[in-house]
Amino acid sequence: MSKRVLEASLATTISATSKNVEQGIETDWTLYDFICEHPNLSVYAIHKALGWSTGKVQKTVRRLEERGYVESQMEYNPGRPKRIVRPTEWKKVYKMLREEGFEE
Repeated sequence: MSKRVLEASLATTISATSKNVEQGIETDWTLYDFICEHPNLSVYAIHKALGWSTGKVQKTVRRLEERGYVESQMEYNPGRPKRIVRPTEWKKVYKMLREEGFEE
């Protein structure tokens, strides 16, 4: 490959990656807002309400959990186990943000 082709390919890759990151952030905040407004729903119920795939909901919940914005737990009942999602208590999020330097 020529240098020009490699540079064009790299520029396309960077552009696509940036777009994916932006879409991911938008998805994360959309789901976070929904969970705050509708706490204690299952991943399945969220998927049905938003019209997203269950995989998209699961991956987004996982990212939000990793950042500490939501918590989930498995709920076992006579039927199928459900993963229930709720926002993390605001005091925990506030403490986490302060520790990361997001104060004033």
